[in-house]
Amino acid sequence: MNEVSPAIPASGEDRHATWLELFFDLSERLGLFVIIVLGEGVAQVIEAASEATWDRRLYGLAGAAFFLLVALWSLSFRHGYAGVPYLTARSLPARAALPLHCFVSGCLAALAAGLGAATGHLHTLPDSTRWLLCSSLAGYFLLTGIAALRQPEGGRRWMLSVVLPCCALPLLLAGFGGGLGTVALVWLLVAVTLWPMFYESRRAERPEAAARPEA
Repeated sequence: MNEVSPAIPASGEDRHATWLELFFDLSERLGLFVIIVLGEGVAQVIEAASEATWDRRLYGLAGAAFFLLVALWSLSFRHGYAGVPYLTARSLPARAALPLHCFVSGCLAALAAGLGAATGHLHTLPDSTRWLLCSSLAGYFLLTGIAALRQPEGGRRWMLSVVLPCCALPLLLAGFGGGLGTVALVWLLVAVTLWPMFYESRRAERPEAAARPEA
């Protein structure tokens, strides 16, 4: 009769490696979900524009929406992890990273809905649509600040130079941008989204800037 050998309990290193493998697999799936949400923004604009007459304003809005979504993709993946901007693989435990990812995805979904609604208002945006666009982008950057705080190089200068203006400017546009044209407003949101990458590139050009912000 064949004897069944007793199961050998996994060592601490084996269990740690297994959890890391599961976490990286989960982060890949979360990143794919964010890509789907960003793609929904493109689909919203295309669907709304398919029933409209293409003119100079619509071309301008389509270009601004495309650049905005590409900039958000770059922040979420080239400068982030699992779709969350400025998050690293080990900066937060999974139980904390999941709610952060959920809120980031919600902000992107709201932004996608706002871009689709903006296609039907090419002159000026209704207050509700303007607030939806601007507040969702402000919420995205607020979550960016929360993720960056967990990094070793997170600090006061980064928060004051990047997170604060990227949260405040969209809210100012939402509150006082009623007279702005739709295309101009969305291009301003593009400029806000590009600011963190521009700031990082300028900091990287300075020899003394070894890290993004200084505490």
